[in-house]
Amino acid sequence: MLRKIKGLIVASLLLSLGFCAQAQSLDDYEQTQDQIHTIYLYNFSRYFVWPTVIQQEFIIGVMGEHSILKELNKMASTRTVGGNPIKIRNYQNPQEIEDGCHVVFIPHENSYWLSEVLSTTDNQPVLVVSCKPGLGQFGSLLNFVADRGKITFEINEEAIQSRRLKFAQQLKAIGITL
Repeated sequence: MLRKIKGLIVASLLLSLGFCAQAQSLDDYEQTQDQIHTIYLYNFSRYFVWPTVIQQEFIIGVMGEHSILKELNKMASTRTVGGNPIKIRNYQNPQEIEDGCHVVFIPHENSYWLSEVLSTTDNQPVLVVSCKPGLGQFGSLLNFVADRGKITFEINEEAIQSRRLKFAQQLKAIGITL
């Protein structure tokens, strides 16, 4: 009987350690994904041209609470765009998106906001970046997707042109043109 109890304790301990290891791996995966998305979002600022000169700050907004905010704030503390500081904003709904916002990132779990973000920022030079397969075809200007195990992005040229944004053709070499 004692041997059975010890066996159950050891088995449950191993099982719980396995869940902890798996949870840590999931956290590491999400952090890595956030870091990659942050690098892309920063680099997009270097490959796009906005129709007006950025005079005070370069604003990147994130729809909803998301772990990428930590990585974006770290990046913003050490980088600039055209010599201007980068400011990170967290929007709880699309109506909060301020004039002068340059990039809006819509995380996968908040993708239901895409049409409202597009509507709210219509006729403004705002780079709307999403993160759910297929959203590039539904109006997102850039959309992160996985391709053969790597993160890349879809490019919706028509949507980009409608926002009066211009982008370097080198993006086509690393992205997927729709």
